Formats: sequence, C-alpha cells, structure tokens
Amino acid sequence: TVNPCCPLITHKELIKASKDFAKSNKKLPLISSTEYPAPIEWAYFKNERNILLPLNKNNLFKRSQNFKKKYYEVGAFIIFPKIFFDSANYSSKNFIPFNLPREKSVDIDTIEDWKFAEKLYKLQFNVK
Repeated sequence: TVNPCCPLITHKELIKASKDFAKSNKKLPLISSTEYPAPIEWAYFKNERNILLPLNKNNLFKRSQNFKKKYYEVGAFIIFPKIFFDSANYSSKNFIPFNLPREKSVDIDTIEDWKFAEKLYKLQFNVK
C-alpha cells in the first residue's frame, strides 16, 4: 500500500523497494523507514509543571556514537507478503526496512508538516 501522507517519495523509491522485497524471502513485510535524527536515549518528557525531565538520566551525557542507530516507520508505503492476503490471522513483528533519507520522510499530519514538505519539494525539484 502507498499512503498519501508522504508526498516526497518518487517512483524511483517504489521501484527500488519492490526490487528489495523481491530479493528478500518475501515472507516479511517491507516498510518505509528512516533513522531518528538524534539518539532516542536523549529523550525528555514534560511533567505537569511544564518542566522537561529526561526519560533516562544515565544517558544524558553519553556520546551519540555510543548508541545503536534507531529507526521509525515513515508511513510512506508497505509491501505485504502474499501470505498476508491469504491468511486471516497473519501477523508479523519483524519487518524488512527500506530506509528513506530524511528529506523524503516528511509525514504530513499538521499544517507545519505541510509547509515543511512544500519547502523540501521546491528544493528537491527546483520549483520556484
């Protein structure tokens, strides 16, 4: 399935993803993903007094190079294996990644996302 919330992907990414899926064992779904821009181990949350608190104080002063890279699903597309359509109870917790660069990974959920995607579109496709 191709989702409309990531308009910066092109047919080239879809063709490459399809080829990557064909090279795999075709038993796991392939998802569009990208790398987090910063270690998620450095995450904070806001408390009820609007104060930022670290999720894990022990990670605050560790170098980013000391963490494994983390990825998230972009939501641009998923390629499902045939078994997904043949079995009512198919489920998989493992996925084949198709990593997109960040400039192709804008997920439009807000007007700010839309404006950011417009700027990236103009840069990528030389639109004035």
